[in-house]
Amino acid sequence: MDRELQTLITRVRSGDESAFADLAAQYKPLVYRMAKAYSDKLNNDSVGFDDFIQEATLALYSAVCTYKETDKVTFGLYAKVCIRNRLVSYLRSISKKQKKQTQKRSENEPARRLIEKVDAEELEGKI
Repeated sequence: MDRELQTLITRVRSGDESAFADLAAQYKPLVYRMAKAYSDKLNNDSVGFDDFIQEATLALYSAVCTYKETDKVTFGLYAKVCIRNRLVSYLRSISKKQKKQTQKRSENEPARRLIEKVDAEELEGKI
């Protein structure tokens, strides 16, 4: 592993925020590219690109904290897998929320129609 990268990882693990800022700047292209790829898969106005950036950055931090230098995997590949897994999980949670909202709306549909019918009948009676 690159000596500079190893030093940054060690500093981040010891709580040095500026070291993480440096590391994040180094991996910014990866974070942005992956966040863009996954945000494009979602057709939802309530979740923005910035949310995906935030999730990817959190995954990068997690990768720093859990990476083992003794592994035969490079840190870059490990970080990429961690980011991908986090973004996939994030997409799943969003899809699950959307499904629940859609289900709730469809469950309320008969009640809404009944209320509209009663309102229409009351209006007709007043006319």
